[in-house]
Amino acid sequence: MSKRKRPFRLSFRDRSLTFTPLGTRFVIICVLIGIAAINTGSNLLYLCTSMMLSMMIVSGILSEQALRGLMVTRRLPDEIYAEGPFAVRYSLHNKKPRVPSFALAVACYGQGGREGAPAFVLKLPPAGDGWADAPEVVGARGGWVTEGFEVSTRFPFGLFRKTLRIRQPETRLVFPPVRELPRELPRELTSGYGETPSGFKGQGSEVMGIREYQDMDEARLIHWKSSARLSRLMAKEFETEHKRTVCVVFDDTLPAGSPEGQSALFEEAVALAAAVTRELVLVHDIPVAFVSRGLTVPPGSGRGQYLEILEGLSLIAPSSPDSGEHDGRLNRALAEWPCVVVAPGPRTAWAARYSGSAKMVLEAGR
Repeated sequence: MSKRKRPFRLSFRDRSLTFTPLGTRFVIICVLIGIAAINTGSNLLYLCTSMMLSMMIVSGILSEQALRGLMVTRRLPDEIYAEGPFAVRYSLHNKKPRVPSFALAVACYGQGGREGAPAFVLKLPPAGDGWADAPEVVGARGGWVTEGFEVSTRFPFGLFRKTLRIRQPETRLVFPPVRELPRELPRELTSGYGETPSGFKGQGSEVMGIREYQDMDEARLIHWKSSARLSRLMAKEFETEHKRTVCVVFDDTLPAGSPEGQSALFEEAVALAAAVTRELVLVHDIPVAFVSRGLTVPPGSGRGQYLEILEGLSLIAPSSPDSGEHDGRLNRALAEWPCVVVAPGPRTAWAARYSGSAKMVLEAGR
């Protein structure tokens, strides 16, 4: 395969000038006509060369005016998931009081250069604002670091692309990728974790006792058999129910194999743990605790609990197998709650050691 030729580029401080294909041909033709004018002494060729050189100078001046006095901000979603597309909204402000800006393309850039597709703003009026959306995808979980914004324009003739870099470092947390669980797994995962009586009065489905009806009670609470037997209205008292907590145990040791395979299996295990957490907390509203060697999250429910666990999974890294404090914490979790162990392979420490006492062991790559 032949390598794609990179366009000629000039850089100076926070600006760069790249020749477009049209601009490259335009410069070559200008040089050839200039050589012909010198050799022949034709006034017409001199006029054509002067006109083409003037167009290049005008292009540089107008493109520079388009990039001057710009402010850029962006708005990201509250939750960003690796490998999942999302929209970035770029907002631009033109600080120039009298001169508009035209044909602006804006994108963020990192250490490796521009990231994602640019958003396009056709015109920014003087002292005016504009915005545009652009699709973006982050390939890996963890901290997504961007150095700033890259604003470019081909205005007015499309001969060159002038680029302005606005440094504005920002780091956003990227959650593990969204994975779908196998079809039968959610049913097995949530079996036996339904609501159980708590022994306290409340709004449940189990009748705890009978008491005398009060004016504030609803008519549906009347126990008609007891009311007929006692010749006065009697009401049912219900026992409140709570759902059993499930502990997601993440075995953050590496399986045997090559470094590339180890890394891939570990990332699959992180995504699997996130999918299990989402199924339990968001889909079935089951309280969840989380335990690993590097992270412990107390039991909780709701979207806040889900996001707290995902924040930990976003930054979790492989650790070396050991014993003592970590195994003691896992033993306490196994004794207190039903546990679902998620492991990156069949030969990791916790997966092998606690497969008999855990409710379920899920291994990445299987």
